[in-house]
Amino acid sequence: MSWVNNYRQASFRNVPFFVENSETTSGRRVVIHEFPKQDNPFPEDMGKQAEKFTLSGYVLGDDYFAQRDALQEALEKKGPGKLVHPYRGTMDVVCLTYRISETVSDGRMAHVTMEFCQAEELGRVVETVNTVRQTQLIKADSYQRVREFFDETYSIAIVPSSEVQKALSSVTEALSLIDDARRTVGAIAQFQRDLITEKAKRLR
Repeated sequence: MSWVNNYRQASFRNVPFFVENSETTSGRRVVIHEFPKQDNPFPEDMGKQAEKFTLSGYVLGDDYFAQRDALQEALEKKGPGKLVHPYRGTMDVVCLTYRISETVSDGRMAHVTMEFCQAEELGRVVETVNTVRQTQLIKADSYQRVREFFDETYSIAIVPSSEVQKALSSVTEALSLIDDARRTVGAIAQFQRDLITEKAKRLR
């Protein structure tokens, strides 16, 4: 089957227009966590970016004023609307921006560049644990408890400095282990999120 058979007449909110070219952009929403004294960053995948569609097209004809005004009105209307994408079919989108240009040399024509964003219905919100923040709080609480323990138990005047340094080194080592555990906690949390996502897909 030729691609021409799948090509559709473009329209937005039932207002037709011609398309010269189109672009689609998306990706992953990734937050990079970088920790003090850690060489390896921790990228946390926060989900898929919304798909955005940029269409460059035009309206043409002796009545192009009326076509232009109808399309502009549709683009400015509040809320999502039906976009018939010439290459991707029908979808619910919102118009983010548009630009209309007209020249004397291109009589009977108005060029229109439009950017749309997908507007799918939100699924059920799933509560997740911020493992990075939780680890930081545990580390800070542990450090505070250790300091209080030293303040209550030891006096620098009677304890040899070598013993104090030895104790502090043990504390530093323990806190370093918490940092190392952070990656494991993050991996478990990601696995839980993957399970929840997969379950949601099966329920649809």
